[in-house]
Amino acid sequence: MAKHLERIEDREWVAWARATGHQVAPLARLGQVSLRTLDRHFQQRFGRKPQAWLIETRLDHAEELLRQGWYNKETAEAVGLEGCSSLCHFFKENTQMTPQEYLAAKEADRVPVYTVPP
Repeated sequence: MAKHLERIEDREWVAWARATGHQVAPLARLGQVSLRTLDRHFQQRFGRKPQAWLIETRLDHAEELLRQGWYNKETAEAVGLEGCSSLCHFFKENTQMTPQEYLAAKEADRVPVYTVPP
């Protein structure tokens, strides 16, 4: 496995995820590794495939922006989605809730479980 990946801190991976639009192939290119090597590294380090980790990271990023008062459209664009409907679809697909329902659930300590397979 590419040893240089082990030196990358978690916060750097998050920054890279955001910089690559939460996409696997650009993330692998940024890390200068093949998709398979990235997959093995993520399985070992994060216990899940890169796509599942990127979905969680995108959800966390969107949540952060929405809590700061960003509108759905701005949030969608910032996390690499096409618009409000894409943001709502993304949340419903991965949490079974709209963005606003998700935020309310988190505030009420009813944190939903990600549906993304590891």
